[in-house]
Amino acid sequence: MRAYEFDRDLRLVMFGAIAEIEIFFRGRLSYLASGEDGIFGFPESVKPRLSREYSAANKGEQFIKHFVAKYGDEHDLPPYWMMVEFATMGTIELFYQKVSPSVRAEVASELGIKVPVLKNWLSVLRVVRNACCHHSRVWNRTWGVRPVIPKDWKGFGLSNGKTFAVLSVLYYLLDAIGAAPWKKKFDGLLGEYGDIDLDKLGFPEN
Repeated sequence: MRAYEFDRDLRLVMFGAIAEIEIFFRGRLSYLASGEDGIFGFPESVKPRLSREYSAANKGEQFIKHFVAKYGDEHDLPPYWMMVEFATMGTIELFYQKVSPSVRAEVASELGIKVPVLKNWLSVLRVVRNACCHHSRVWNRTWGVRPVIPKDWKGFGLSNGKTFAVLSVLYYLLDAIGAAPWKKKFDGLLGEYGDIDLDKLGFPEN
């Protein structure tokens, strides 16, 4: 029962971390991409998917109603900053792969990592986010999509398939975007469940 409760609370803490990172990423991606390609300058290869998601979006949302009423006869899709409000995480991940190399590099640079690493981490975040949303186990789990560990993380030397590696990525990204208070929540969780075996998460002894 304690393991079940810990898994539940860990899942909530991880989802909160991903939400912070996701909001930052959606905002920066839309800002930089629209600045370079225009507010409706979506990559052609992504437009069919965007059209499907826009069609499925809640048309009762005030910002969508406003767009349709004022601009719906001129544009099939809303501008970047509206699209990222309801695009799925999978679509946001695809966006990043299809925008210009300069935009990809700028976003990655702001986070202090390389583009291939960020591409991988977005896949990891999507998978972990879905696991958290669907109440899947995160404790004592080996992840199918594993985070790439940057070369300058010297001494990491641990399995990147366990939840410790995912937590390390979350911790790094939160620190990079200035959302450091999450560490207190996580430390508090570990303190509350001091009887839980952290080896199952892939934690090192120290």
